[in-house]
Amino acid sequence: MLVERIVPTSAAAALRQRATALPPIVLDSRETANLELIACGAATPLTGFLRSTDYLNVLERMRLTDGTIWPIPMTLAVDAAVARRRCRPTLRPMPARGRCSTRAAVSGA
Repeated sequence: MLVERIVPTSAAAALRQRATALPPIVLDSRETANLELIACGAATPLTGFLRSTDYLNVLERMRLTDGTIWPIPMTLAVDAAVARRRCRPTLRPMPARGRCSTRAAVSGA
């Protein structure tokens, strides 16, 4: 079963409004591509970028901490101050690319 993170149209406006109060993080091209894969379910079972424990397990064992085989370290580069806030930032840029558009994607974990 695919883990799709696309926001329903009915909820998109409220989430866009909420995002205006969140700190922005600018994504590079790799992070944008990974976000699109997560959003449309192509990165199932992931529901967001890897947290540090999953990241280390993927590097060392090619598995998530729950034991699921996962060989690709999909990460979001943030500085220590952003990581300590533990909030869901607004991810930018958000280019529209068809069905798997990051415009309406929920940011991860």
